[in-house]
Amino acid sequence: MDGYKEKASWQPYNDEIERMDSWVERANAGVICINVNATGNHESVCSYLESLENSEILEFETCEERIVGSFDDLPEDGESV
Repeated sequence: MDGYKEKASWQPYNDEIERMDSWVERANAGVICINVNATGNHESVCSYLESLENSEILEFETCEERIVGSFDDLPEDGESV
């Protein structure tokens, strides 16, 4: 993460994320995993994270839709959707 604050404290960002009906599943000095509740607005969360990226606080990426209508990973063989 060249140019980014590797050991940022996530608490100030966590508070804002929770206000957007989302939560931090886990975080460490280099990675944060955010879940957006069904009632949350993922576009607002993405915009917020993009603003942090533009301020060089973090790098941001999101997963792509792998199952139509879902952001979940594909099921393992024998698992149902």
